[in-house]
Amino acid sequence: MLTLIYPYRNRNIERVKRSLESLENQTVSDFSVVFVDYGSELEISSAIETLLENYDFVSYQYYPTQFQPWNKCIALNSVIKELKEGFCFVADVDMIFHPEFVAKAISLQQGNTSTYFKVGFLTEEETKQTKNFTDYKVDFESEEGATGLTMFPVGALQKLHGFDEFYHFWGAEDTDMHVRLRNDAQTVNFYASEILMLHQWHPSYRSKESSKISEELQLSRIVQLNHYHLNQAEVNNITIEASRAYRYLQPPKNDKT
Repeated sequence: MLTLIYPYRNRNIERVKRSLESLENQTVSDFSVVFVDYGSELEISSAIETLLENYDFVSYQYYPTQFQPWNKCIALNSVIKELKEGFCFVADVDMIFHPEFVAKAISLQQGNTSTYFKVGFLTEEETKQTKNFTDYKVDFESEEGATGLTMFPVGALQKLHGFDEFYHFWGAEDTDMHVRLRNDAQTVNFYASEILMLHQWHPSYRSKESSKISEELQLSRIVQLNHYHLNQAEVNNITIEASRAYRYLQPPKNDKT
């Protein structure tokens, strides 16, 4: 069994739909999706919840954290702590999955080995097209240093108390987990034999940084701060963050009023 976790806040709904449609077309059905909405605006969360009702393999969790900074790690940990066994995959709403993705991922499950995957990136124009997976034209491919989109043994994550919740907004949290797993003598492999995921185009987080006040929460130089924290995990051979409280959210709120 494979559990795919989608951390989410206020992202383009069409991209979400394309991603879930690709999962609906998987050749095997031995998987489930936990969609964690970490503080979307109420109008968007309602639209997303309505969309997800079309997919019987998806469960939806909403947290009323819209006035708090985005924290992917807390969103992921809220699910990881409740998983009982097996493997989980940190997904992304930007991914279009090959029909054989789940089958291949399950075939790669072994002991305490974590596996992350090469990704093909699409242009803005190509993203707007509706095609079979193999008909998309890939603009460029990710390399070994791109550490997101990883399948983890649940027990390995729980042993290290999940993702490090220091990381806010975007950047370095996935690499941090890989570093801590390797520091704990666990195996992390890069699967590059074929492209099993396509990344839909969207503006980068950094392109949204602004010196002007806006409704979207920002923090100047957060990417550099996150990478400094990552460096400390590498230099100090950290596995479990002793300074962290391993704090988790309370059960999700169904009432968004």
